[in-house]
Amino acid sequence: MYGGYNYGGNNYPSRCPYDRNAIYGLLQHLNKDELEKLSKDEEALAKLVEDLEPVKNRTKEKEALAKKLKKIAQDNMNLQPKLEAAKTNLAAVYQEYTNYLKEFDKAKLRLDTLISLNSPDTSLNLLKAEAAKVEESTDNIGKEFLDGAKSVQTFLEEYIPQRTRNHSLRLKVDKLEEQLSNNFAQPSYTPQVTQNVAYPVYNPTLMGGAGGQMGAYAGYPSGIPFSMPDPSKYLKS
Repeated sequence: MYGGYNYGGNNYPSRCPYDRNAIYGLLQHLNKDELEKLSKDEEALAKLVEDLEPVKNRTKEKEALAKKLKKIAQDNMNLQPKLEAAKTNLAAVYQEYTNYLKEFDKAKLRLDTLISLNSPDTSLNLLKAEAAKVEESTDNIGKEFLDGAKSVQTFLEEYIPQRTRNHSLRLKVDKLEEQLSNNFAQPSYTPQVTQNVAYPVYNPTLMGGAGGQMGAYAGYPSGIPFSMPDPSKYLKS
């Protein structure tokens, strides 16, 4: 018996890692007394096992594997400086990439803002706001004139440019809105116009004659008769 294996008869396990013929070759020359003595001598048994060819082969394989692993470990140690340098370089490249990405995001945001500010919709909204502002300004000028806070000459000098500008803005709004409606099927813009008071675009032919009626286009509420002085008397020559 050795190591739990029976070396005689059919009871020898198939999982035995050693060659039975080799074992028998080593033991067949021993007599009973020598075998009993060998079974009690652990060092001799160990030496016997070590002398087996399969064990020698396994030992050689282990030694070769150990040498191979040692060489791989040494190669890895030699590559360690290069690996550390590569890691440092990778970190620097990643940081540079992160910085470029941040700059790209900022540039894209600026570009999107510029595109938004110069988009047709934004231009239309700005024109509408400016038209409403000028419309309000002309209304205020007309109200101040009706309240007697402005002379005819001052009224004409302030009102006519503002009314002309308002008319130009409204034309631009209508044209741009028509283009957007054709391209994007957007609803048409309808400028809000003051319903109670109709202020005219100045026409000297409608304002001639002393005490003449200026009608609905004289800057007064429609339908209310109001005598207007002859503006020519107040205009500086």
